[in-house]
Amino acid sequence: MLKKSRIKIKTKTMNYFLMIGPWQIILILITVFLGIIPTIVALIDIVRNEFTGILTGKGRSYGGSLIRPEATGYGTVYFAQEMLKTIEDSFKGKAVVISGSGNVAQYACEKATEFGAKVITMSDSGGYIVDREGIDAEKLDWIKELKNGRRGRISEYTSKFSSGTYHEGKTPWNEKCDVALPCATQNELHEEDAKTLVANGCMCV
Repeated sequence: MLKKSRIKIKTKTMNYFLMIGPWQIILILITVFLGIIPTIVALIDIVRNEFTGILTGKGRSYGGSLIRPEATGYGTVYFAQEMLKTIEDSFKGKAVVISGSGNVAQYACEKATEFGAKVITMSDSGGYIVDREGIDAEKLDWIKELKNGRRGRISEYTSKFSSGTYHEGKTPWNEKCDVALPCATQNELHEEDAKTLVANGCMCV
């Protein structure tokens, strides 16, 4: 039975690639090269003439989530908020360390700030910035333009805001905080990082 199922899956996959043709394959490869992942998801649906279900990776006009850009970052903060509620606490007044400065990090910062927290770090592959005065809405808007518009580096933050300092080649887990939100990539928080966070007073990750 298992063997038959595998044969069916293999046949279906082969038929799919035969169906889409060389030009569609070239178009998909171009989108991979350009890093336009939502376009890939859309192309698969368009080629198959199928628009069922909801995936956050698709644009709104072809079945994607209505809050696609915000979903993961907001969800991270909502989940942490529920964790804090179990000890009758909240984000209000908390110092929050966030890694990353892309889509997830930006909206995690936005929602945490909305809940009354003070976000003090953001990062990219080059290093991280720390701003003890907090990354407020104005500063976050500048980061969004930096990352989403100009595709710049987070190190540029210190040229714009004198309250920030940049730490090259490092992650933000050495900073004292109440809450840590890893938003850069998967498996980024290691055992030693966790121990350092706890030692520095972090109560929620």
